[in-house]
Amino acid sequence: MLPFTARERQAALFAVLVLIAGLSLKMIFAIAPAVPAALQVLDAVVYRPKIAINRAGYQELLAVPHIGPAAAARIINYRRAHGKIGNPDALAAALRKKPGALGALSGAFRWD
Repeated sequence: MLPFTARERQAALFAVLVLIAGLSLKMIFAIAPAVPAALQVLDAVVYRPKIAINRAGYQELLAVPHIGPAAAARIINYRRAHGKIGNPDALAAALRKKPGALGALSGAFRWD
């Protein structure tokens, strides 16, 4: 064997183990699906009951994803001024968005 001290052999062994660990992790991440894709699948599986938009209070509206304090206030003020919100176009008007620009947000509500 080459004339290495015990400390040098330990350092060389450590370097080889780090290299092996790095290559192993690289192989694992190459094989495993990306984390964001897995999280999107999990997010799609989460059950969220639909909110009755014409009866929901401020706190209930805040629980809906993508509805913040300003949007919740706009919905409530629109209901006071115009009555029931009966379809996604009326919701878009309440939120001051273009019709059809709501995407999946309109699927979070019941229109009764």
